[in-house]
Amino acid sequence: MELAAGNSMRVGLFMDLDHCAIMGQDGNDLGIAFQLNRQPYYQIKDLYKYLINPEVLRVYRAFISKKYRPELVIYTRRSHLLSYTSVLRSRPVDLTWMPDWHHSKTQVCFPSDIKNADQILNSYSGSCSLFPKERLDLRMSLERLLAARDAIKEILELPKAPKVVVTCAPKDVTLTASKMDLPSNSYLWDDNEDLFGADKVLPVARYDALQPRQAKGLREFLDETLPVEALPRSTIAFMMKAREGMSSIRRVSMEEFEYQINEEQDPEPFPLPEELCKEESIPRGYSLSRSPSLMSRPRNLDNGDGARALERLSSAWHLLGQMIKMPSGEVRPSVEGGFELSNV
Repeated sequence: MELAAGNSMRVGLFMDLDHCAIMGQDGNDLGIAFQLNRQPYYQIKDLYKYLINPEVLRVYRAFISKKYRPELVIYTRRSHLLSYTSVLRSRPVDLTWMPDWHHSKTQVCFPSDIKNADQILNSYSGSCSLFPKERLDLRMSLERLLAARDAIKEILELPKAPKVVVTCAPKDVTLTASKMDLPSNSYLWDDNEDLFGADKVLPVARYDALQPRQAKGLREFLDETLPVEALPRSTIAFMMKAREGMSSIRRVSMEEFEYQINEEQDPEPFPLPEELCKEESIPRGYSLSRSPSLMSRPRNLDNGDGARALERLSSAWHLLGQMIKMPSGEVRPSVEGGFELSNV
């Protein structure tokens, strides 16, 4: 896709990732299932192409049609990539990557020219060494993040991959845009209710279901690439522990499972900023501070999800141990005050 040439005006498009640019929370474990089954990176990237919200493409094209030069940035709050909680330690580990990438201790920007997760992981310069399970966990998280990035690049036909801003603090569009040398007319599309009404933030509905045609394509891709029969029982058990409504797999009978893909006819349209677009181009039903349909959406309460999250965390670490073929080992206190595996 060609950008508008000549004297077109730059505009920064910050896109939240989970429940916004892609379906669900990191694709509702589908990416993890591919990794646990050791699928190649290109297939993980192709998976995410089926999960992308079509509104991202619509908004991008809308700016181009109005002769703007949009610069898309992924802006995601994935705190574990900056403040990492490990079951092997008694306190979180502050992760420091390449110093030039950091905006602050709580925010980092991965450049467009990053090719793979190992480039980021090898830049780690924190004060403590990472255990093998921790490195594998982080590598897998980074790989999924880059796969989503590369999928967006291909769907939007961008000349280069978008920069990825990761934060563990509340998002600040104006400050982040200034650190990235983006124009003041930069905006963030995000489903986080805590940001609704904030400057330069355009609220969107949570994206947790695919259009029927998109869901059909995803099912066909899954059946061809990673049929549910190929999933180990340990992976299925992990996926079944997902929060209600976010599991990508369900039990059909005692011995039979199938992929579960949530569907809806059309995602709610993303709003467009008032100062850049004419009033009539903003989808009906939206205000720039809060959509009426979003105001009635229930808050994301715990409802017992805390215990379920701990159970999933335990399952995840067991699966990581299987991937690096390392016995679970005995956990004992380390001299630094954290925890270590006796056989690491």
